Amino acid sequence: MQRQRKQNQIEEFREFYAKRLPIDVTTWIRVNSPSDNMIYKQGFSDQVCFVRDTINQLFYENSQSGYEERKANPVLVINTHTSKSIKYLYIKST
Repeated sequence: MQRQRKQNQIEEFREFYAKRLPIDVTTWIRVNSPSDNMIYKQGFSDQVCFVRDTINQLFYENSQSGYEERKANPVLVINTHTSKSIKYLYIKST
């Protein structure tokens, strides 16, 4: 019963944020994490975090206040696409 309730909450969050794009990628990851039975679940998180943390850092590399700028301008999810039950995200850095 509790598992079903949690799943319902996740679906509510997904619907809520799907209507409010763009959102920061960290929030998107939290509500769109693949189910535990997906083989490449960890790869999903690793790839998204790599883009959020490593690739985004390149845009602020020469800045005096790089960390503050990255924090103020997070990577945003601007659109998504689902294909064969796998959700893809389109992101941009502001």
